[in-house]
Amino acid sequence: MSSSSVVSRYAIFLTTLELLMLCVCSPSSKLPSASFKISNPNLFAEAAASDAHRASGKLLSKLDGIPYTLKDGFKYLAFANLKPNENAFIAEKLAQAGCVMIGKTNMPPMAAGGMQRGVYGRVESPYNTKYLTAAFSSGSSNGAATSTAASFAAFGLGSETVSSGRSPASNNGLVCYTPSRGVVSSRGLWPLYVICDVVVPLTRTIEDMLAVLEVITQPDPETIGDFWKDQRTVTLPKAFNLEGDLSRLCDAHSLRGKRLAVPGMYTEGISGTSISKTPFVSEGVKKVWAQAQTDLTSSGAI
Repeated sequence: MSSSSVVSRYAIFLTTLELLMLCVCSPSSKLPSASFKISNPNLFAEAAASDAHRASGKLLSKLDGIPYTLKDGFKYLAFANLKPNENAFIAEKLAQAGCVMIGKTNMPPMAAGGMQRGVYGRVESPYNTKYLTAAFSSGSSNGAATSTAASFAAFGLGSETVSSGRSPASNNGLVCYTPSRGVVSSRGLWPLYVICDVVVPLTRTIEDMLAVLEVITQPDPETIGDFWKDQRTVTLPKAFNLEGDLSRLCDAHSLRGKRLAVPGMYTEGISGTSISKTPFVSEGVKKVWAQAQTDLTSSGAI
């Protein structure tokens, strides 16, 4: 069952407590070893409170009562032995939207790397343990991606400096959105490489991704922790902020006239410079890129 199906069924039939039991205790939610290690101690109390306010006729957002996971590199106030001064900006916005945070997902130490073993061991693929759930050298959001792929939560919040979100998303058949700097506030995220770090949501469908983005792309007036916003040397243009009901972007013609580009070195094995090595690109990867090009151009992209 896709998370969008779960959300639609939940809206009609399920309480948040029942949905949590479906995610956490269902045999179909086969949580891979070490992907999820830090539980929110207030989880079921928050779920019950969510059920109560919705039963009174109040609905905070499309995601009200929906469970999600948060990468261990984000601030969150619920934990007894690790007390940050505040919630990360995105965690606060999701709480205001009525989302219920199940807990924190694993990552390599300080999010530096990919599939290296961290404090809680290494995350394994929910599909086949013979294969990595992310690229070995870049994929630190593997815990957030794997718990989402395993139906442990409707969506997960990770972060990316190089390809830490896209890598595990690719290996697990997920949707990942890597925003430009400033579109999603990174306040409250552990800084691996402060000028490159961004927040990345991971979902199982485009519809779910758009619902999450409606909540987390709100402007953040604070600049602390954001190098680009905090510096005063260079005046930056205002970041593009998504507004309104983003389900409109599911329009089959939304890509019409949009110019898209992909790096040839990753799709055709073209050397980037005269002195760089020519990368190997398998025939399988080339076939996938060719199909993607066909799909995008058929939707009107250039």
